[in-house]
Amino acid sequence: FCKAYYKEAGEYIEDYITAIHEEIVKIPDFFLFLYGDPSQGFDSFLSPEMLNYYNNLFRLAREAVAGKPEIIDRVNISGLSILFASLEASRANLNKQYSLNSKAQNWLNKFEKICKDAGIEYMNEMGYTVDEYISSYKKTLERFALPNLAAGKKVDALTSPKKYAGVDPMVLTDGALGGPSFYSNWLGFEGNDMEVIIDLGEVQEIKNVQTAFLQVTNHIVFFPEYVEVSFPGDISWDAQLGRPNADGLKILTSSPLKPGSKVNDIEYFNFNFDPVKTRYVKIYARNIKKAPDWHHASGLPAWIFCDEIGIS
Repeated sequence: FCKAYYKEAGEYIEDYITAIHEEIVKIPDFFLFLYGDPSQGFDSFLSPEMLNYYNNLFRLAREAVAGKPEIIDRVNISGLSILFASLEASRANLNKQYSLNSKAQNWLNKFEKICKDAGIEYMNEMGYTVDEYISSYKKTLERFALPNLAAGKKVDALTSPKKYAGVDPMVLTDGALGGPSFYSNWLGFEGNDMEVIIDLGEVQEIKNVQTAFLQVTNHIVFFPEYVEVSFPGDISWDAQLGRPNADGLKILTSSPLKPGSKVNDIEYFNFNFDPVKTRYVKIYARNIKKAPDWHHASGLPAWIFCDEIGIS
């Protein structure tokens, strides 16, 4: 099939299929989950080394059919999954090569073009579109480019996260940003609010806090009702500017949960305020606690999932 469908590129596509299969079978207890995420394989069949190998095979495949646009299109479509994995590896900031740099931007442009040319509109069966993915990824690139005083700083969770991201609050300052799946880089709270404190290590002047939350309604993952920022401990406000308006430090979700809410979505919360000198920054997110009566999981605990926290 490979040689007939991909012509001269067939041997490289076959090598790719064989290689990824051989890597997966090396993990006897690996479960290829229907709603899985590339992050499941970043330490095995989708490691940076293997991604390099796969990407090189697709490069050779394209070169082998240069001048044959119809076959190149077939090769490009077949390579979308590895392109997607490379983008998510970059979002996870795996190493210098797979990070949110110019290469990730180039991969994103390529991913967008291939999908557009092939008429591919959706990322998954939940209605999450390619356009939404592209827009969200561009936002991720913008966020990553911003200076972040919270990067690598200690996070204390006053409420308990559950199950995902190793239940490690440090995922909120580790430099890895979340995508459309809650399996990667999102810190989850089931049935309870999120309340965390970032320790900047020393008193610093700040005027912006930002983060993001995930929604996957069919998995009982909803946006928080609101997110609030405060500064515990001794703080010093700029005497010329005074204290910021309290309302400016509390943002309601712009997408309250209702029948017909987008199944898969990301909401960004961006707090701008008058400069304040503080060592500690507290972020509180209000969980709706239970799925509403009209939801298929009515009465079950609701989740909220938080992404990287940026402070500047």
